[in-house]
Amino acid sequence: EGMRIDAQLGDRADHLGPGDHACLTYSDPVERRDILAAFVAGGRERGEKVLTFTESDRLWDEGAGPDAKAMVARLAAELATAEREGHPGLRITADNCWAARPQANAEQLLAFESEVGTLFGAGRVTGICEYDRDSFDPVTLAYATRVHRRTVTATVYHEDADLRICRQHVPPGVRAAGELDHRRAGAL
Repeated sequence: EGMRIDAQLGDRADHLGPGDHACLTYSDPVERRDILAAFVAGGRERGEKVLTFTESDRLWDEGAGPDAKAMVARLAAELATAEREGHPGLRITADNCWAARPQANAEQLLAFESEVGTLFGAGRVTGICEYDRDSFDPVTLAYATRVHRRTVTATVYHEDADLRICRQHVPPGVRAAGELDHRRAGAL
């Protein structure tokens, strides 16, 4: 007799395609690295221009501070450059930890997530917005996951129409969703 396992699982980072705007909430740097490596590799396989915005390579001008309209304008300019260079699209990942700082204007994060969505509508941009669970309060994390159409998860070990098994970092282990019976025991 099989049993039904229910768990909310996100998408594989390397399966995101043009127009996808996903949220990554993480608490383990290894988890983050694994997911972003798969995301970057997926973009390179498609010939997309890949940009990563980290704490040291900011999406915004340090002197002016975070401004949602300026950040979205920069991404639009990067998309135009990618198109001129002959890339089929732009793949971006942005660490949003800037919004968790005391001097940051939280409204800019809300505005950024709302306005950046327009870039994804044309299907030429694929992106992941990163949120460190240890830096953001639960309300902000809930908002972040709600405004993104998709979420991404860690390494997937098995995936078919009936069962999905993936790595989980916190707590450490494996997550399974779907139908698990003696026929699929080998996958587990």
